[in-house]
Amino acid sequence: MEAQKIFLLVIAAGALFIFFQQQNSTTTKSYPITRSTFNHLDIDHALSTRNQWKTPSSSHNVSSKIKTSTDRNQIVLNKSTKDFNKLSWARRFNFIKKFPLYEREKQTRILLISYFRSGSSFIGDLLQQNWKSFYTFEPLHYMTRQTRIGDNNLTEAINLIDDIYRCDFKTNSSYIHWLESNQFLIRWNHFFWNICKLLSTNMCFDDFLMKQVCIRSKYNLIKTVRLKIRHIESLLQRLSDNQIENLKIIYLVRDPRGIYNSRKTMDWCNNDDCRNLTNICSEIREDLNEFERIKSKLKNDLILLRYEDISKDPSKQSERLFSEINVEFSPRIRQFLRTHTKSYKETKKDEKKNPYSTYRADSGVTATQWTKELNSSEIDFARTVCKDVLERLNYNLTIVK
Repeated sequence: MEAQKIFLLVIAAGALFIFFQQQNSTTTKSYPITRSTFNHLDIDHALSTRNQWKTPSSSHNVSSKIKTSTDRNQIVLNKSTKDFNKLSWARRFNFIKKFPLYEREKQTRILLISYFRSGSSFIGDLLQQNWKSFYTFEPLHYMTRQTRIGDNNLTEAINLIDDIYRCDFKTNSSYIHWLESNQFLIRWNHFFWNICKLLSTNMCFDDFLMKQVCIRSKYNLIKTVRLKIRHIESLLQRLSDNQIENLKIIYLVRDPRGIYNSRKTMDWCNNDDCRNLTNICSEIREDLNEFERIKSKLKNDLILLRYEDISKDPSKQSERLFSEINVEFSPRIRQFLRTHTKSYKETKKDEKKNPYSTYRADSGVTATQWTKELNSSEIDFARTVCKDVLERLNYNLTIVK
């Protein structure tokens, strides 16, 4: 009796197996998908036709040549793992098409220019707090580490910034490959990173995905300490040639004595140029001259911001800044200020480990910490070599030790 039951179960299982095989062979169609095809698809079309795409039942033959039959002909395809990752992405990432596309003239672009250890990471992080902000943190790090852009590589730098503002990440593929090796930079782009990490970190370095998120971002923000103010005109000319407008430029300055004092604590800033107070003031002096020259042309599109002002009164000065660049001062920004400008015991230790940290202890105290840490000879020297810069920026020359 038991043997008969087992025999009947085996027969039934076999029949079901044959039935499902027949169903699969008669109802399922395969469509040729390659990377080049995918990159040229409109994302909404790709998502709306996602049911046509067939994911392989086994990954063992992903890289092999697979023959698929259609009603018209037979196509031999080379299918890579990356292709199937894209198909999986198109199935799962359905919500991106719910974000509206922003036309070029409606997207607000912001360029933050400053110096190493000037508080630029904090200001950049503050500026990206509004939802749908595409934030590119130090793109010119790709070209130079501890120095600013010179005339020899200015064209390449302007091309890269222009590409980012046009949401074009395909032209300069080497930049994307470089980002993959320096992931800490792209992680600053919170809006994009929160989207791509839902899929796979590998997808975070796909030029197609980056473009689709970028063109759906209301704000396109770049922060750099490697561009000089005199480079702005060349950049604006390039952007104008490509019909890119609506750019707000923030020139962030800090008391050069504060910059010098902060750089002294950084292990990476161990060369004379980086820690040379004369060089620091020379750079600021040159930028101030250019700022004053082009301010009359750019008017409200070029803004001077002192780090000390926003540190002493974060809420009021931040609200003023956002008003000047015509960006909403949202509850998210207020929350950021509450959590990033209070006293944290580990803040100083964290800054040494992470020079890009945006957490500030008592922000007002942090801005003037140099007055306690620099010795009298350093302060006297700064008063000598930076006198004109300090006066032009309305910093106090007299410091009582």
